[in-house]
Amino acid sequence: MNFRKATAADLPAISAIMEEARGFMAQNGVVQWVNGYPSDEVVLADMAADTCWVMEDEEGVCGTVTVITDGEPTYDKIYNGQWLTADDARYLAMHRVAVAGRVRGQGIAPMMTAKVKERKRREGYESIRIDTHRDNKAMQRMLTKSGFQYCGVIYLANGSERIAFEWLDNEQK
Repeated sequence: MNFRKATAADLPAISAIMEEARGFMAQNGVVQWVNGYPSDEVVLADMAADTCWVMEDEEGVCGTVTVITDGEPTYDKIYNGQWLTADDARYLAMHRVAVAGRVRGQGIAPMMTAKVKERKRREGYESIRIDTHRDNKAMQRMLTKSGFQYCGVIYLANGSERIAFEWLDNEQK
């Protein structure tokens, strides 16, 4: 497995993965990625910002994640709980985690998460934050198994509710 920054050449594979993920969520009653989100334009913007990463196996790109390093405005306010770290903490934010259908259930999302954890340690960030839809049980299971803790509720810029999680190294808890 190889984890690397995405390039424009990866766009067709990432687009296909996003389409599969939208279908998987819809089949499971999750109204999280709708109306074509995340679009090619969103992915290209992530690439331009050097925040889009891919996991590839011998068959090609099999997963993708966006890793934000300069804060997430929608995380500035959390309701019905609190972050594990201070409001001014330096954290990585994970977004748009998706895995190809051909490898679903093979641990690709936890592998990508482990790579982000390595980066957190290497670059001195205090934690990793992520949010997901309340009905996205598959993502919630992955986060819990990966050591993330539920912290509360955040609201996206469009007003949609998401549940928020944060990860700290064991020695920081």
